[in-house]
Parts: sequence; structure tokens; C-alpha cells
Amino acid sequence: PNNYGNYNTKNFFSKHSLLLFYFSKTILFLHCFYVKQNKSFNMIVVDGDESTNDTCLLMANKASGVNIVNDGEIDPNFQEALEYLCIDLAKKMVKDGEGASKVIEANIYGAKNIDEARLAAKAIVTSPLFKSAVFGGDPNWGRIVSAIGYSGADVSADTVTIAIANKQDEVDLVKDGEI
Repeated sequence: PNNYGNYNTKNFFSKHSLLLFYFSKTILFLHCFYVKQNKSFNMIVVDGDESTNDTCLLMANKASGVNIVNDGEIDPNFQEALEYLCIDLAKKMVKDGEGASKVIEANIYGAKNIDEARLAAKAIVTSPLFKSAVFGGDPNWGRIVSAIGYSGADVSADTVTIAIANKQDEVDLVKDGEI
């Protein structure tokens, strides 16, 4: 709850498909929602397949009378709240994925740009070999490096650091290209 009205969210899960509807009583530009989807829903992988039913909608009807646009810019507080909501729901989708017993989150730092980071992250989390290593509890850093290598991202082996973490601990497997 915030000063932008109430949010009602309905999730309908059927196997690997997503039908997600956001209902908001505020005005929102499509661009803002598009950007938030690219940081959340478009970055998750459950089984590697996309469904023809995967849909994400945001609707606004101006009923609240709240103006989130000032001087042609969308209020940063609204954008932050929308981003939090999208990322939180995307992570819940992964946790609720059919047969999911573990969740992998790839955080890429120091990439040349966001597209390079996305290439590397998607390659890691879609790698069947890396997913097998995670499922088996084997922190096989070679499978991560391999995925980054074939991702198409421009990466220098001398600067790669790979850390495996859970909620309590973090361990560097590779630090600045050294094992």
C-alpha cells in the first residue's frame, strides 16, 4: 500500500503458462511497464520454454485521480514500487515453477552494458549442465564460465569472479580470473 492507490494482483498458473493481470487506479505510460518487464518477467526462466499463454498486462483507469506524471516524467517512487512488484512476482513465479526445487539467481556486475549482462545471465540460468550441477549440489564453476563463454557477451577471463551464495553465506569460486 502506498499513495498510488491499491494494487490487486491475480495470478493464474497452469503448468508452465502465465496469465498475470495488474489492475491499478492510476495512469501509467506503457514505456514504464515495458522497462519493468525487461528487469523482471523477461529475465526469468523456469523450463526454458516460452508459452503462447505468457501474458502480462497493466491496466489503469484514472479513477483514483492520482497524478504520477510530473513535468512529463513518471514519479520515481511509482517506478520503484512497480519495479519491486514486478521483480517480486517474477521471483515467485520461478519458485512456483512445476517441479522447481531450487532457485538460481544470476547477478552480473561490471558488464559493458545491460544487454551484455542479460546475455550472460540468461546463458547461465538456462544452461542444462549448470542446472544439473545446482540440483546435485555441485558448485561447478566451469559450467558457469562455459555458459558465459557461449553467451555472446564480451567477457575477459582475467576479470571474471564467480561466487555462489545462499541467504547466509557467499563463497568465491573464482576471483579475478584465479581459482
